[in-house]
Amino acid sequence: TVISSFLLYEEINDITTPEGALRFFAQKRSYKEKGVSHPSQKRFVYYAYLYKQSMIQQNKSIFSLVPPISRRIKKITFHHLFFDNNPKNLQSIYFVLLDSNFEVIFNSAWIQDISGKLYSKPEMDRLQPPNVSQISFNVNMVVQDDITLKLYKVQKLLKLDLQKKEWFRIAINTIFCSEYGAVFPKFDIDGPHKDVANKEFPAQMSVSIEMEPPANRSLIPVPELPLRNETNNSTES
Repeated sequence: TVISSFLLYEEINDITTPEGALRFFAQKRSYKEKGVSHPSQKRFVYYAYLYKQSMIQQNKSIFSLVPPISRRIKKITFHHLFFDNNPKNLQSIYFVLLDSNFEVIFNSAWIQDISGKLYSKPEMDRLQPPNVSQISFNVNMVVQDDITLKLYKVQKLLKLDLQKKEWFRIAINTIFCSEYGAVFPKFDIDGPHKDVANKEFPAQMSVSIEMEPPANRSLIPVPELPLRNETNNSTES
């Protein structure tokens, strides 16, 4: 990600687009043209391009630091995570939000019981939507700059033992989200993007992050990114 962004900023080999930077890096890195893989990594290369263009339009140095920004996340909704609509699926997942230092700032397990017990009635009213195909969590907290969402799937191995595995993640910088947040389709999420045969996730799976507009701050909204195109010619490193 850093090398591709550097190629783009310095316009090495006349590279002026994020697609060109990603392609050139892949060609130089491996004879099989395996380069940047994860959608979140590609997303930050596009962020670099959009920020550079924004600075040029404002007659500012393209090497200016991205200004800090605070955004309130209101709600996070997971759409079509499962192939069935079993309410027990709610108790098999939880997610965390990490800040730019990779410190946990929110954990849905703080308000969600994944041990096998049912939620209390107030928590159930808060967390469980009428249709389990759309699982919503009211986050209602202020975050700054870069954040990473990691969703874990929890499985019971024995009667009391729980095993968790990271199911997927999304990394973003909130200054590049629209006024009211962002929606990430399946191919734009680290992990599900590899499930082209739709064996682990439904094709319509997506994640939406609802935010409040920032106070007295301008944003650099990102258009729909063509992250899907280069997935097959990339590496997981």
